[in-house]
Amino acid sequence: MSSTQPTRIATNKLKTNPNNPRTIRKDQLQKLVKSLREFPEMLEARPIVVDPDYVVLGGNMRLKAAQEAGLAEVPVYVASWEEAKHKEFVIKDNLAFGEWDWDMLANEWEPEQLDEWGLEVWQPEDAELDAMPELPTGEREPYQKMTFNVHDSQAEIIQEAISQARGHLSLEEKYKFTSWLKAQGVKAKDINEATGSFMGSHYLTDKSQPDVPTAEKWEKFRHLVKEKVPKYIDDLINRHTLAEQVNDNANGNALADICKEYIENNGRKRN
Repeated sequence: MSSTQPTRIATNKLKTNPNNPRTIRKDQLQKLVKSLREFPEMLEARPIVVDPDYVVLGGNMRLKAAQEAGLAEVPVYVASWEEAKHKEFVIKDNLAFGEWDWDMLANEWEPEQLDEWGLEVWQPEDAELDAMPELPTGEREPYQKMTFNVHDSQAEIIQEAISQARGHLSLEEKYKFTSWLKAQGVKAKDINEATGSFMGSHYLTDKSQPDVPTAEKWEKFRHLVKEKVPKYIDDLINRHTLAEQVNDNANGNALADICKEYIENNGRKRN
């Protein structure tokens, strides 16, 4: 089947791409599900792109959300391109050109609304506010809800600082794991099949966005490694698992610790 115009196809006939390099967190997926339920016209304006075998080239996350939202069918564009263009489209369709005007966003939209739509802004979650750490006085109240708009490059610095304060693995440590796993000859598609996710390439990359599995996920594909696993690999996985299990207010705690350390190092004392 080939089409130059979008056509409606049953969601159970469409297949997510096992080689899709993009992932989505559970909370982000739920926001997308909510958006499609409330604003299904978005799919009409931006149909899912598939190859003639109905394997998704563009819109894997929208398909997942549509299926979870209970949509029986969705608008689809069937692309009959050569294989090289299929692979090229998978990447180019996910590129984010341009930058947000954060001042305009802050002036024209409410942060809660942007967050609900899936645009991440610097803002504590309600659950985090409900579980504030003890203040110097030993009291939980009052607390303050703080919102910041930062540039992408600044966000990366802040996220890395919080990550280190929470005990997350450094990039070097993550690359240490991915380099070792890649040397074992393990394939990304085998990891994806064993775990039911699309994280395989992140566990093997030596270029960008490396990651380490939690202990639970590691057990699902550990059998793919034929040699004995070194102790330092198990140690990295265990440390990563512990860091991921920190409670919901961990980011707030970490940021407070960073600010406290800055004040102390610069000779300023709290009253």
